[in-house]
Amino acid sequence: MLTEHLLSIMATKGSVTVWDQRGRLHLRFRHQGKQHRPALGLGNTPVDWAVARSIAARIEGDLKTGNFDPTLAKYGIGLQRSGGVLTDRALIERYCKSQKDRLDPGSLKKYRAILADLDRAGLAETDSRQLTRDDGAKLIRSMGGRLALITVRHRIESLSTVWRWGVEQGLVGSVPWVVKDVRGIAPQPPKPFSLEEIRLIANWLDENQSPAAGFFRFQIGTGCRTGEVIGLLWRHVSDDCRQVWIGEAVVQRTRKSVKNRKPRLITLPPSLQKWLAEYRKARGKIDPVFPDPQGRVWTASQLNWYWRKPFTALGIPYRRPYVTRKTLISHLLQHGKSPVEIANSMGHSVKTLFTYYADLVGNPELIDLLD
Repeated sequence: MLTEHLLSIMATKGSVTVWDQRGRLHLRFRHQGKQHRPALGLGNTPVDWAVARSIAARIEGDLKTGNFDPTLAKYGIGLQRSGGVLTDRALIERYCKSQKDRLDPGSLKKYRAILADLDRAGLAETDSRQLTRDDGAKLIRSMGGRLALITVRHRIESLSTVWRWGVEQGLVGSVPWVVKDVRGIAPQPPKPFSLEEIRLIANWLDENQSPAAGFFRFQIGTGCRTGEVIGLLWRHVSDDCRQVWIGEAVVQRTRKSVKNRKPRLITLPPSLQKWLAEYRKARGKIDPVFPDPQGRVWTASQLNWYWRKPFTALGIPYRRPYVTRKTLISHLLQHGKSPVEIANSMGHSVKTLFTYYADLVGNPELIDLLD
């Protein structure tokens, strides 16, 4: 690698150069009058030289535009490595650290579960730059025996996000995780609640003075996600209770932006508007709008405990609270609302509506060709 060594010596002033010291690659550059020589943890190989040049180019660009990160975390320098190898575990941990301001506790918990999946498949300590699509298939087979098909797909999508970030950072060369490789028999989707079931559940919660009765009445009527209702504050509600701004959610007692960072304004039907106004008058404008029995924000586990009670008492087949969202979508479709309107009200894209609620959209009665 004599040529590479000479190139590093001949680099122009103000540039970021790559140099080889005893078979290990380093960078050399100056920032605010101080010289930096960070080790990259890369070996003296053609592939590692390509990665090193990519990192050097990013730092050089940031130095010129004033976006340089002095901690070097932005560039993946200082990653935990095993024997000079950037492991799958190290790459995921670096991604989570770089996205710490955007990832909520639920997302971090998901990545911990993914690391456990990689451990089970014997891939956690594998060199992330050497993975192939066959390794991705190996992980999918390992997860497929334990997890629901939709969960496997979501976790592979999450891994793809990490590796795409790694490609952008110049840490890995390709993405070995392919969602299309997740195959299997999709489970039958849960049935939406009938109008009779909805009324029975709501009435039971009211008659038994459930602390979560108001929470679930609002969720049933709006189709909001659980975290969105938990995070609702009175400043999000118009003075006449006609409109509600859905822009924040609370997950594991942590407030964050709504999913997909797509705030929306929903208009309540007259009966729900009247109920919410009476609820506010009786309770006062004390935040959160729907508190737990101690006056704090709910947790999902608390709500699930109260949600199960009417199913046991009434003999209704149990479905998760999230099915109330699907229920509202199904009834909106039956009343002729367009998929675009529904997607805007629910806070997701039309593509998502057709992907995850396809059993509700465009399901015409077949014609009799033999009659």
